[in-house]
Amino acid sequence: MTVSQPNRLPAGGLVDRDTVLTFSFDGRSYQGHPGDTLASALLANGVQLMGRSFKVHRPWGPLSAGSEEPNALVELRTGARREPNTRATVAELFDGLVAESQNRFPSLRFDLRALADLAAPVLGAGFYYKTFMWPASFWEKVYEPLKRYTTLGMATDQGKTGNVTALAVLGALTGRTVPEPGTTTFRPPYTPVALGALAGRSRGRDFRPTRRTPAHDWAAERGAVFVEAGLWLRAQWYPVAGETQWRQSVDREVTAVRNAAGVCDVSTLGKIDIQGTDAANFLDRVYANTFGTLAVGKCRYGLMLREDGIVMDDGTAARLGDQHFLMTTTTANAAAVLQHLEFCHQCLWAEMDVQLVPVTEQWAQFAIAGPHSRRLLETIVEPAFDLSNESVPFMGCCSVTVCGGTPARLFRISFSGELAYEIAVPARFGDALIRTLMAAGPDLGVTPYGTEALGVLRIEKGHPAGNELNGQTTARDLGLGRMVSKKKDCIGRIASERPGLNDENGLALVGFKPVDRGRSLTAGAHFIGLGLPARTENDEGYMTSVAHSPTLGHSIGLGFLRRGAERLGERVRAVDLLREEDIEVEICPLPFVDPEGDRARA
Repeated sequence: MTVSQPNRLPAGGLVDRDTVLTFSFDGRSYQGHPGDTLASALLANGVQLMGRSFKVHRPWGPLSAGSEEPNALVELRTGARREPNTRATVAELFDGLVAESQNRFPSLRFDLRALADLAAPVLGAGFYYKTFMWPASFWEKVYEPLKRYTTLGMATDQGKTGNVTALAVLGALTGRTVPEPGTTTFRPPYTPVALGALAGRSRGRDFRPTRRTPAHDWAAERGAVFVEAGLWLRAQWYPVAGETQWRQSVDREVTAVRNAAGVCDVSTLGKIDIQGTDAANFLDRVYANTFGTLAVGKCRYGLMLREDGIVMDDGTAARLGDQHFLMTTTTANAAAVLQHLEFCHQCLWAEMDVQLVPVTEQWAQFAIAGPHSRRLLETIVEPAFDLSNESVPFMGCCSVTVCGGTPARLFRISFSGELAYEIAVPARFGDALIRTLMAAGPDLGVTPYGTEALGVLRIEKGHPAGNELNGQTTARDLGLGRMVSKKKDCIGRIASERPGLNDENGLALVGFKPVDRGRSLTAGAHFIGLGLPARTENDEGYMTSVAHSPTLGHSIGLGFLRRGAERLGERVRAVDLLREEDIEVEICPLPFVDPEGDRARA
């Protein structure tokens, strides 16, 4: 089919002249063919003016035929799919394409803003170009400044036309050819890529992947309320019939752990398998405390520092064999810790014989906590395995089989402060294990508990977590200064000894109770002395974590206070100007519950 196009060649090229495509440019309808770009179709229709320059609105048409095009920039499509600054020379024509010119008002041919061009002679050169206004004899490092310190390579063509032309002019002035000094390095992407293409489907709920634990379906069946934790969905609490407020559920779950038995899905905690002849030495270098002396079959709490001496993460490491450790990290920092360990291994100590494998998704892991937790475990662990206090002491670990032969790992560690264990099975058995545990435990008062109850339990025990490990605190601030071994070196040890991080008037983690037990504390409140105005100069610290303690019957909190360890029993005010709260609080030692730690060792 033939259409009237004054500048169209009768034959040649890759254009299918038998098929007609209709498109519009600035509201006017045109026709082209498959194989055309928007620029070639417009030129075939006699349209040469396709845009205006950004600053002085000079008329622009195509200069080239490819991705190096600096002038023919148009806007494609409309609405949510509108795409500005598209090169007409690389925009493939399709039927129904809608394109608009840019940088003009009210129209492309009659642009009032083009009057700015009349003022061009009196507009001074930008600072980029002033270097080159002197005679060539005054220039230094001639090519490099022109290549890198002017805007010749910053236009829409990224120097593909403007920079090369300028270098040719400069070469003529200095008696050199362009290849001698070379052009700037073109780095990917060689041609611009729309941000929408880079994002792809990563928007809305698909913006980032959502991880579900092996027991997720069981938790959903129990009516769990979920929360995003890192990339994971974790159960916050499990409401039951008759509960109308979330704290009712959380209080019930905490009470069950303190008095009977509770089960919490902790599969999301980061797990890194570490093996090799230098595994113990490697852990000594990345942890502040010592792991080389840890016996096989034992676990140890570990504190990891950044290079600047600030606490990076905490967790436990279990020695499964002489050259085999399993490290756990917080849920939020699992990826960051692995990245840190890989950097240490590959860049700092490449000579060490150690292998690091992330195994978080390979295991389903459950915390079983409470006075009845050992009895609950005995219902699923094979009788051949002795779970007595002597065989599996506090901070012990071992391999067992459960539910008729399923391999499992058992760790006697406690985040709640109660007699507690964590049991891990291959991920594919996670759903079956949680259902078996719940079916076996009604007579023992077994109750599933979520992250909210977990938080209350750890605050009652004074354990630091994400709110305290906020990237600004040291081991000394957390009351863990003695864990930083002086007998060995580790990342961050020297930096942690800087005077500024060891100020006698520095912050220390302590507990807080409201003097009026009916008041509720708020995280983020700042500590102000009694009778002093709530101003910056009177700020003595801040509250990091708060919870209602069903064990104690009132609100409690953790926070950092100047010289906090020396001020136990004193009173200050917790002032939250945002929530208009001003509460007198008592400074308390930690933990709030079972300060001797007898329950965890029962």
